[in-house]
Amino acid sequence: MADRVIVLDVRRANEQIKPRDVLQMCGRAGRMHSQEDADVHLVMCHDDMVRWKKLISDPSAYEIKSNFNDVSTFSFHVISQIVRGDIYDAESFASWYNLTLDRFQREKRGEKIPSFDEIAKELHETGSASYDEKSGKIEAKPLGKICAAYYFSPYDVRDWFTNINRLHKKDLLWNDSCHAWALSNIKSAQEWENDLIRSNCAGVTEQIESRGLKIRKGVLARLLATDCVLNGRRPRCDLPIFYSVKNDMSRILMAIEAICSVSVRIWGDLSEFIETLRLRNQYGIPGKLGKLVQLHGIGKATAVALYDGFEIKSEKDILERMDELKEDAPASIKRALTKYRKSKEIEPSKEKVKVSYRAHRRISRGADEYGDDE
Repeated sequence: MADRVIVLDVRRANEQIKPRDVLQMCGRAGRMHSQEDADVHLVMCHDDMVRWKKLISDPSAYEIKSNFNDVSTFSFHVISQIVRGDIYDAESFASWYNLTLDRFQREKRGEKIPSFDEIAKELHETGSASYDEKSGKIEAKPLGKICAAYYFSPYDVRDWFTNINRLHKKDLLWNDSCHAWALSNIKSAQEWENDLIRSNCAGVTEQIESRGLKIRKGVLARLLATDCVLNGRRPRCDLPIFYSVKNDMSRILMAIEAICSVSVRIWGDLSEFIETLRLRNQYGIPGKLGKLVQLHGIGKATAVALYDGFEIKSEKDILERMDELKEDAPASIKRALTKYRKSKEIEPSKEKVKVSYRAHRRISRGADEYGDDE
């Protein structure tokens, strides 16, 4: 952690941040360091300064509680320490845990301190770490390193691995609805749902279940949001999680790529699958348009028009039917194809002109250009 923390403003989206959240950010200063003191700077406007001086100086205005509520939450925090090498057995776990807020609050309330053995077994079951009960040693595995690198729960990374493995076995890696299922069918996706969400998600769930895939309880909201993000449309019902999924999709796809990379011996090369997901996220398109939007000058609208109007599916189809498209295609498609053709043209090679850099000796009155006398 840092020796100095600077918090820029106490507002987020023009709303005041809760005092406990600001203090949680301030608590990063000096953490895990040997010095007793650390610097914290809060940058805010003068009107907020008077109020926040009172809030910070008055402990009754806020209450800070540890969020280490269960084994799953503990595992999420412990795996990053294992990857760093700070935790490797029960003794090192105790040294780390004794510095946490949860340790002091549990002791004050007289609650039982969590067992390292229980947490280690949980991480072992998720495939994030390898735990040897005899020696008591724990070591991070590739999935655990992905958790720490992209800040995801071991349970979510395990579920992504399991979901992709099922799609690979069933040969469903190229189905659009299955893409949404693979990314959203995870343990942490316990969102509220209502009849409107269920009705809007009915088409997607029918596609998924017809292919023998099971949908977890409480994931319909995330499933609908993920499907909307990948298809470039907004949900037709109130779905706050849509914006969270949309903003987090790039980080999710980086974790998915890392999972496919470490599992190459099981699944083979899935780079085309990853590229399809990236293009869908970037352009908001069905997977079938992925080969078209990669071409220079062809965007989402043009790709849809080519696919639906002319059954163009790839660059090969464009080249074979270029004359037909020049005559029958709308003006917008013709302009896009003109840009595409220009990008494919190769400039004729120019003959190289030999240039001589040999000095030319000019004669002047009594001296040459170098100043030597004749």
